Amino acid sequence: MKTILITLAMSLITFLSSAQLKGSGKTVTKTYDYNNFDKLSFDDLDGKIEVEVGKPFSVSITIDDNLINLLSVTEHSGNQILTVSLKGNKNNRMYIEDTKIKVKITLPNVVTLKNDSNASMIVTGISGNYLKIETLDNGSTTLVGKIENLEVTNSGNGVLNAKQLIV
Repeated sequence: MKTILITLAMSLITFLSSAQLKGSGKTVTKTYDYNNFDKLSFDDLDGKIEVEVGKPFSVSITIDDNLINLLSVTEHSGNQILTVSLKGNKNNRMYIEDTKIKVKITLPNVVTLKNDSNASMIVTGISGNYLKIETLDNGSTTLVGKIENLEVTNSGNGVLNAKQLIV
């Protein structure tokens, strides 16, 4: 009986460690032609996110070639939201690691940023009347620019760095 339990435990450990999905290291870049959003949502990513405000719309994502089929980029034009996520990876369920994911987005104006991921996000060129920031997971967010009104929700372990943001 003891031998059976040890064998089952070792099999389970082997299965769980092999269940992790790793980036291949070979990257591909995709660009998207979206131009009707002022809200950004990043869900269940691990990597780097760069957002530059005050520029024409552009969306470019570099990702490991073996993860490209998991990438989801959706524009909800009715709500003016652009969502970038990895399909099926809610709460890092797929244990994806060692990724080279890099999201680069430029847009004329942003009113809401939601980082519900482990990705580090830097937002530059912030200006205007109002900005809402939601940091819901472990990702870090850095804000640079000037805004009149700022609303912050930080419910995860992520760090919000607003030292270079004038409010």
